Amino acid sequence: MLRIGANSSDMMSPTMYGGYLVGTMVGMATSGGRPMAKRYSEGTVRYRVRRGKDGIERGHWEALLKVSDGGSPWRSKSKAIKDYPKQTADGRTVRAEILSPTKSRPNQGREGALAALAEWRGRLMADDEAEERKARQAELGAGDAAILSVGADSTVYEYVDAFVSSRKIRNTSNPAGIARSTYDGYRYAIRSMDEGFGNTKIRDLKPARILAWQKSLEHQGKAGATINRAYWCLKNACEYAVQNGDMDAEQFALCFPRKRVDAPKSANPDPNPLDDSSLELLNLLIDRANAQGDPSAFMVCVELALLTGMRQSEVCGLRWRDVDLEGSGQYPTGSIHVCNMLSRSGSGFVEKEPKTKAGNRFIPLNADLRSLLLARRDQQAREMTDAGVDLAGTGGWPPLDHYVCGNPNGGFFNPTVLSRSWRSFAQGNDLRGIKGRRAVFHDLRHTFATRAIHEGVDVEVVSTILGHAKVSITVDIYADAMPDAKTRGMEAMNGVMRRHA
Repeated sequence: MLRIGANSSDMMSPTMYGGYLVGTMVGMATSGGRPMAKRYSEGTVRYRVRRGKDGIERGHWEALLKVSDGGSPWRSKSKAIKDYPKQTADGRTVRAEILSPTKSRPNQGREGALAALAEWRGRLMADDEAEERKARQAELGAGDAAILSVGADSTVYEYVDAFVSSRKIRNTSNPAGIARSTYDGYRYAIRSMDEGFGNTKIRDLKPARILAWQKSLEHQGKAGATINRAYWCLKNACEYAVQNGDMDAEQFALCFPRKRVDAPKSANPDPNPLDDSSLELLNLLIDRANAQGDPSAFMVCVELALLTGMRQSEVCGLRWRDVDLEGSGQYPTGSIHVCNMLSRSGSGFVEKEPKTKAGNRFIPLNADLRSLLLARRDQQAREMTDAGVDLAGTGGWPPLDHYVCGNPNGGFFNPTVLSRSWRSFAQGNDLRGIKGRRAVFHDLRHTFATRAIHEGVDVEVVSTILGHAKVSITVDIYADAMPDAKTRGMEAMNGVMRRHA
């Protein structure tokens, strides 16, 4: 949409000055609400009179513009509006028609000249926008074509979808991009925006509409973290819309206030550690598998998660180079260095570092863990030998870059397969948690944490082993396990502070 002045009051009344009739229009050229790189800050029309070689004075309107490229000085452009009536043989008649600046013919008079100016300006801006889009396309790459196709009239879903599609994934050639997991999270988040916002245009977005959308997600049972991810995806897209001129800055400030109470990262963490009977049964199944002398990689994953509280992604991403069985590191008993995790990337998985500094941690080995890992190393060595792998160069042991729970070829245990295997395993053996729900693999981590707290392990130590960034996170999640620990602590203080005679 061409904007050359909000109303007729933006136009000056025509005046005669030095043979010119001048009418001025002031405003910044925009197209579709999007500021152009080249600015047209001012437009004027003037009636120009010249005497020809035949002695006849002829007049025509002329359009003038001032143009600036970014911060460059203003320069003038002019274009003659020559669509005045054809000359006749009668010079006086020609003179009378031509010298009438108020003549109400097409492109005659001030109003006609202003219309011609607007048309000319519009063509110039359209050409500039086409060049700008071509330049941006070349700069951004073909993957960003989507964001160039949307504007202020696009729906919220269309705009956010195009914005997410234009984001570049972080890799070695593009270290400034976003993480693949963030991109996948955004793609999942925008699924709710088509139905949630309907035909609402990005320029018409209101705070009440955003709140209603968030409430609908809560009613659908979405986790707080999921709702927050969707919110920030929407906010980032709208920030881009403000920068691109597709959303008003005041509108953005109303929709996304600086102080905002996020939905809790988990509306109710509600950990579901294994109950006593399920834990007893699981230990029985583990002992039975170990007694067979060749437990499956699946059972090793289960036992490893139960004994360390490691996440599923961390268990699957553990390599032998990160396992110290000899006690040669900072822990004389040996340790597990949790420094890798498998993160979903598109249809597959990639290895990456933990998200936080606290996630990169050492877990000391106890007798059970040491026995488990020694048995797994022997088992994997046998599997590799049976598969025809030569271990002469590695001292008869699996190579250090092999995954602890991986296959003989060095591949990792797929976390998705692990989840499915556990689901079938838990269903077949009716393994349930204290909340009555059937246990998921992550509940093994909850089981480790709650049992540790029940046994009197300091909550700060538990937090460090789990890799939580703050102790408060551990306290918030496992608050239900704290009362018993507090009671035992107070009982231990009997007679300590006051001695009776």
